[in-house]
Amino acid sequence: MSGSNTAFTFSELFRENKPRTRGIVRAIPSTWPRSTQWWHIVVLSFTEGQWIAHFRMSEDTFTFLCNKVRPAMERENTTYRECVPVRKRVAIALWKLATGSAYRTIGEHFGVSMSTVYRCVRDFCAAAQLLLVPEQILGSATMRGCCGWVSYSDFRRCDARVLRLSILWELASWGIFDTHTRNIRGVPTGYYLLSDSAYPLQKWGQPYWLLKPFSDTGNLTAAQQLYNRTTSRARVAVENAFSRLKGRWRCLLKRNVINLSLVKSTVYTCCALHNLCERHGETYDTEWHVPLDAAAAVPMATQGAEEDGRGLHEALMGICCPTNVS
Repeated sequence: MSGSNTAFTFSELFRENKPRTRGIVRAIPSTWPRSTQWWHIVVLSFTEGQWIAHFRMSEDTFTFLCNKVRPAMERENTTYRECVPVRKRVAIALWKLATGSAYRTIGEHFGVSMSTVYRCVRDFCAAAQLLLVPEQILGSATMRGCCGWVSYSDFRRCDARVLRLSILWELASWGIFDTHTRNIRGVPTGYYLLSDSAYPLQKWGQPYWLLKPFSDTGNLTAAQQLYNRTTSRARVAVENAFSRLKGRWRCLLKRNVINLSLVKSTVYTCCALHNLCERHGETYDTEWHVPLDAAAAVPMATQGAEEDGRGLHEALMGICCPTNVS
């Protein structure tokens, strides 16, 4: 004290109130207890229907999936904490992909932190892309040279405009479809994409890379009508597959709020999981179904390519309709 009995100097005040630890430093916990009863008790009593409703697959398929990604996801306990088991990490990731729920909500469900949820999703998608995607996503050879179908899921915008503004359009202008040109019934052809009538016949250089059905003016031959029906069935199959994909893994329906670096692996993972469920005969609940918008798309100018593309149309029609229908 200095001056009077009621006044303290700063050094005296600090010295008298300083806690005496006598060399012992007590660690302050960085986390707080979280309830894990839902995962350890409730999930253990799930019926088959509850497994499918929450994780989009049966427990048997879930176990198969855990064993598939285990080599890339298994962790060891450390001195400071126990690692999250593989089954729980996979369940957290599936919940995120199936519902698109917030990290905080999922963390409260499973009794883990938000950062743990993010790491589980990130690690699972990386493991799936390494171990699951090569087995579950395979190429198709339905039509010679065809490598896909062009469509767009947001029908509030013009399909053809979206295509013209996409990176696919830019890559096509660089000639990515012309790298392996082949002769189909006398017509030089590279790889190509199929589309519906809203898109134009399109080419950069010699081969066409974007094909559409024959324009129906009321004068189509029987073979041309059969070709249109064949490609239309392919389009419907593709659209139904994407509808089921988005219905099962509803994170694809929401605005992307995840790290941009995770987007690609997330989409690949959802596609691989969808194929896994389909191949294992998993139940698809019709309540998940995402209806396709039937709004008409706005056609795009064909740049005078209609007549030029008829030769390739005829060649492909000969492949799709080998019988000479007249």
